[in-house]
Amino acid sequence: MDPSVIVVERELFLENALQKAVGIVETVEECYREAAFPIIFEYLVRRDAISSVDSSFPNSGNSSPNSQKKLSSNLSVNEFFQKAKPHTQIDEVVCIAYYLFHVGNVEEFSYTEVREIFGRKLRRKEPKNLTDVVNKCIKSAYIIETSTSTNGQRRLVITQMGEQYVESLLEGGTDGKR
Repeated sequence: MDPSVIVVERELFLENALQKAVGIVETVEECYREAAFPIIFEYLVRRDAISSVDSSFPNSGNSSPNSQKKLSSNLSVNEFFQKAKPHTQIDEVVCIAYYLFHVGNVEEFSYTEVREIFGRKLRRKEPKNLTDVVNKCIKSAYIIETSTSTNGQRRLVITQMGEQYVESLLEGGTDGKR
């Protein structure tokens, strides 16, 4: 394919994502718009790249190159937590999001899915105020809220920053600073 065609297609792709992001950000309270825009834009680019990946968009997948190699599809969440060694409740929630995305092939998840993993699979008590912990994950840009909801529950997605953070946990490279 002609390189100039690839450039034009990529520009159109990004322009479309930019227009969508601007439209969504306009619905957000003004004081949050500046912080919300890059997160929403990243989500839209990732989501649209996933649904339209072709040979014109090499490396436009939704994760870092190493992340798919690290997790087997039959890895249990308990085994994953033993590898990641999350220290805080924020770490735990971001690890659950990462696990759902990379092992469970779940791009969007809800509070119910997080609660289910804490209770049934990890057999741990969930945070007393899960909403507060998720909001802290959002504030840290590890997770973003989507524009969709299921049964009145907002849907969430792990960001690339969240993936990188969990990958640093897997490599033993965090010092607890956020």
